[in-house]
Amino acid sequence: MRSFGSVLRNLKSGSGRRASALLAAVVSLVGLSAATAGTASAAAAPYTVRITVQMHVVGFDAAVARAHGYTVKTAPDGHQYSVAKGAIVPATTVPGNCGTATMDYTATGGKAATVYTGFTVDDGAWLFSWNVAVTDNAGVGNNSWGDYLASDHQWYVTWPTHHSVTGYSWAQVTSGSAFLDNGDTCAAAPVSASTTLY
Repeated sequence: MRSFGSVLRNLKSGSGRRASALLAAVVSLVGLSAATAGTASAAAAPYTVRITVQMHVVGFDAAVARAHGYTVKTAPDGHQYSVAKGAIVPATTVPGNCGTATMDYTATGGKAATVYTGFTVDDGAWLFSWNVAVTDNAGVGNNSWGDYLASDHQWYVTWPTHHSVTGYSWAQVTSGSAFLDNGDTCAAAPVSASTTLY
């Protein structure tokens, strides 16, 4: 077998036109192989879009707030809220955003996908409940999580899903709440993400 150097020397000794044509063909083939390999690896790479939405205060439990060392106050409009003992607070406090809920859903091949979901809250949480539905052309699958937390500010989970079909699919947090140390119930809006199973 001849070395690349000897082939190159033979090309140099031949006609310039033949050498240029052969060199152009080699460069073209190498470029085509690289482009094909790049397209194949890009097609196989999973594509993820992460969706994050605000969570909102939807309830208040004065007993929980007191049990965690908060002082419970009543606003002029009649709603109760909590403040850390000794904290200086404005005359009125209006419940609002209390954290964020996240969902992403990634097809991983072989009719499988991965759900990544959870929340980050502004105050520590002592309990949570989280429910996710995954829908594809064959139907709906559900999973639920819930547990006590040690005043944690976040909780996330990865759930591998396995399907009997390919094609469009989506995952949605159907209900999700974090029960905060300050007595607030912090609920997620229905957050969802989609993917194409393959």
